[in-house]
Amino acid sequence: ILSEGGRELFEEAIRDARPLALQHLAAVRGLLDASETRRAGVASLYGGLAQLPPSSLAPYAPQLSAALGLYPHEFWRELDDFRRKNARTGPRGDETAQRVPARHEPLTLDPLESALCSLLWRSEERRRSTRPEELLSLLGDSRIKEVALAILMDSPDTLETRWLSIGDPYPMAVLSRGDAFCDELDSKDGLWDIVCSGLRRRRDESRLKLLDARMRRGEASAEELGEMSALAAALKRRN
Repeated sequence: ILSEGGRELFEEAIRDARPLALQHLAAVRGLLDASETRRAGVASLYGGLAQLPPSSLAPYAPQLSAALGLYPHEFWRELDDFRRKNARTGPRGDETAQRVPARHEPLTLDPLESALCSLLWRSEERRRSTRPEELLSLLGDSRIKEVALAILMDSPDTLETRWLSIGDPYPMAVLSRGDAFCDELDSKDGLWDIVCSGLRRRRDESRLKLLDARMRRGEASAEELGEMSALAAALKRRN
């Protein structure tokens, strides 16, 4: 940066930087294009993508699936299978501890996010019509995001069998908490709209709080100030 033209070069590099998901794809593009190395390229790509949260992959799922010659739902399913098959084996083939809470440890599950998973689980129509990127924007808990994506990708029967076979009680605990919360609501109709509206409000309030903090520190851009004004107006209309 201190060298001649260094600042301009640095700013150009920032502008041209790829999202991490697409950087993983760029790194193996040559392997994917050759039949003799394609298998290794696919394994390397999934190995990198499996380390990223679903929320950071969702915007680029169409590009990733196209590069692999898959439909988006096939891409999510293959990535889920890769994660599942490699979950128990560490980099040297050692058995690693599963990310499954001990049965005696109480789970603290967000009721609204759990309810969204429960309603998806109940309705095939919802699973077909819900876009992953829209779903993920409403969820904050990374583990619940994984459960929700799994529900979008596979049938309830297949998932229940899989979760039981690997001894992971967490997804069914999420669904149980979601069912209980839905039962607690007064309305028996329009549950989907009620739950989604609650999650959108919480998401927008959290974003507004962040933007307000940036404004108070004098760090907010003009675009962020405009977003802040729009969010405040939208939340006021919902009251």
